[in-house]
Amino acid sequence: MGVPDRFQALVDDRSASQAPDAWLDLAEAATAEDAAEALDHLLATDRAVQYLGVLVGGEKAGIASRAHLWHLARAFDDAAGRELPGEPDYELVAWDCPVCSARVWRVHTDPRHPPGCPNGCGPLRPEVV
Repeated sequence: MGVPDRFQALVDDRSASQAPDAWLDLAEAATAEDAAEALDHLLATDRAVQYLGVLVGGEKAGIASRAHLWHLARAFDDAAGRELPGEPDYELVAWDCPVCSARVWRVHTDPRHPPGCPNGCGPLRPEVV
C-alpha cells in the first residue's frame, strides 16, 4: 500500500528495518492531525515503545520511531511557538495477538469486526483489563 501522503512526515524511513514494539491502526479516513495525536498519546501511555508500526485501514504503512516523532514535535512546537495540546478526546484500545503477541492500538473499533494481526496470524483479542 505504501504511506499515504498525509502520513509521510510521521513515518521514519530510517527505522523501516526495525521490528515494531506495537502497532497503531488508523482508519482510512483519519487525518494527519488524528494520527499525530494518537501517536503522541500512545507513546505517552506506553514508555517502552520505541518503534511503532503504522497501519492504515489494516494495511502496513511504515514504522514511526519515538526519536523521529519527538524531533518532529519539537520542530512543530518551535515553529508554532506553542506546546502541543494535552489530553485527547478519545481513548486508544489495545488489541493483542494470541499467537505472536503483536499489539495493535486503535482509536475506533467495531467489536463485531476485530482488527487482524499485522503478521497475518488472524483476529486480535481486546486487551484484558
